[in-house]
Amino acid sequence: MACGTGRFLDFADFGIDASEKMLEIAKQKFPQLSLYQEDATKTHFNSNTFSAIISFHFLMHLDKNTTKEVINECNRILKKNGVLIIDFPSKYRKQLFGQKTEGWRCANDYKLNELLAINQNFKLQKYYGIMFFPIHRFSPKIRKMVRKIDTLLCRSFLRRYASFLVVMLEKVKSDE
Repeated sequence: MACGTGRFLDFADFGIDASEKMLEIAKQKFPQLSLYQEDATKTHFNSNTFSAIISFHFLMHLDKNTTKEVINECNRILKKNGVLIIDFPSKYRKQLFGQKTEGWRCANDYKLNELLAINQNFKLQKYYGIMFFPIHRFSPKIRKMVRKIDTLLCRSFLRRYASFLVVMLEKVKSDE
C-alpha cells in the first residue's frame, strides 16, 4: 500500500499508489507485478483478499482521520489472521524530547495503544524501532558502528523511543 517507486515491491505481488509518476517508475522496475493508481482509503480489491499488507513511510504523511480510513480499508481487504505491517512516527520519542507533534511532515505520530484503538479487529504481534539515532548525520567513517548500536537499541526494551515504530498487526476478527 502506497508502494511509491517500488522500494519494497520485491516482497509483494500487487502495489497501489496515488501518484501516477511514482507508479511509472515502479512499473519499469517491476513490469511483472499488478500495480494500480488508486486511493488507499477505498481500493478496488474484494474483502478478505490478502494474507498480508505492507506499507512503509505512508501513515506519517496522512492526517489522523485518513489514517483511520486506511487502517479500516486494510482490515476490509485482509483475510482473518492476515498481517498488516506498517510504520509510523513514535509519539513516545517526541514526548521524551519535547518535540512538537503538529505541523511537520511526521506529525501523524502514535503510541502503540493509540494505533491499536483505531480498529479493534487487530492485535499487536510484535514491534520494533527504526532509527534511534539520526545515522545519516554521522560521518561515514563511524556510521557502521553507530548502526550496530542503533539496531541493538531499536530491538531492546527502549525500542519505543526510536524515531519510527514498525508494527506487525494480526487481523483477529472480522466485521462480517
